[in-house]
Amino acid sequence: MTWYALVTVAVLAMAVTLVINDDKYASTGQLILFMVVAVVVVPHTLAVARQIARRLATSS
Repeated sequence: MTWYALVTVAVLAMAVTLVINDDKYASTGQLILFMVVAVVVVPHTLAVARQIARRLATSS
Protein backbone atom coordinates (compact mmCIF):
# COMPACT_ATOMS: atom_id res chain seq x y z
CA MET A 1 0.00 0.00 0.00
CA THR A 2 2.78 2.44 0.76
CA TRP A 3 4.08 1.76 -2.74
CA TYR A 4 1.76 4.51 -3.96
CA ALA A 5 3.33 7.03 -1.60
CA LEU A 6 6.87 6.02 -2.55
CA VAL A 7 6.28 6.12 -6.31
CA THR A 8 4.44 9.43 -6.10
CA VAL A 9 7.32 11.07 -4.26
CA ALA A 10 9.86 9.52 -6.64
CA VAL A 11 8.04 10.87 -9.69
CA LEU A 12 7.81 14.29 -8.06
CA ALA A 13 11.56 14.23 -7.35
CA MET A 14 12.21 13.31 -10.98
CA ALA A 15 10.06 16.21 -12.20
CA VAL A 16 11.85 18.65 -9.90
CA THR A 17 15.22 17.40 -11.13
CA LEU A 18 14.19 17.76 -14.76
CA VAL A 19 13.01 21.34 -14.24
CA ILE A 20 16.12 22.30 -12.24
CA ASN A 21 18.42 20.83 -14.91
CA ASP A 22 16.46 22.63 -17.64
CA ASP A 23 15.65 19.43 -19.50
CA LYS A 24 13.95 19.97 -22.85
CA TYR A 25 11.19 17.49 -21.94
CA ALA A 26 10.40 19.06 -18.57
CA SER A 27 7.61 21.51 -17.98
CA THR A 28 6.49 23.52 -15.01
CA GLY A 29 2.91 22.37 -15.60
CA GLN A 30 3.91 18.74 -15.12
CA LEU A 31 5.81 19.67 -11.97
CA ILE A 32 2.76 21.40 -10.53
CA LEU A 33 0.55 18.45 -11.46
CA PHE A 34 2.89 15.97 -9.77
CA MET A 35 3.02 18.19 -6.67
CA VAL A 36 -0.77 18.24 -6.43
CA VAL A 37 -0.96 14.48 -6.91
CA ALA A 38 1.68 13.92 -4.22
CA VAL A 39 -0.09 16.23 -1.78
CA VAL A 40 -3.35 14.32 -2.31
CA VAL A 41 -2.11 10.72 -2.60
CA VAL A 42 0.58 10.51 0.09
CA PRO A 43 -1.55 11.48 3.13
CA HIS A 44 -4.42 9.22 2.04
CA THR A 45 -2.09 6.29 1.41
CA LEU A 46 -0.43 6.69 4.78
CA ALA A 47 -3.80 6.98 6.51
CA VAL A 48 -4.98 3.73 4.93
CA ALA A 49 -1.72 2.00 5.83
CA ARG A 50 -2.05 3.21 9.42
CA GLN A 51 -5.59 1.83 9.65
CA ILE A 52 -4.46 -1.52 8.26
CA ALA A 53 -1.60 -1.68 10.76
CA ARG A 54 -3.97 -0.91 13.64
CA ARG A 55 -6.38 -3.64 12.57
CA LEU A 56 -3.58 -6.15 12.24
CA ALA A 57 -2.21 -5.19 15.66
CA THR A 58 -5.58 -5.51 17.39
CA SER A 59 -6.59 -8.75 15.65
CA SER A 60 -3.58 -10.69 16.93
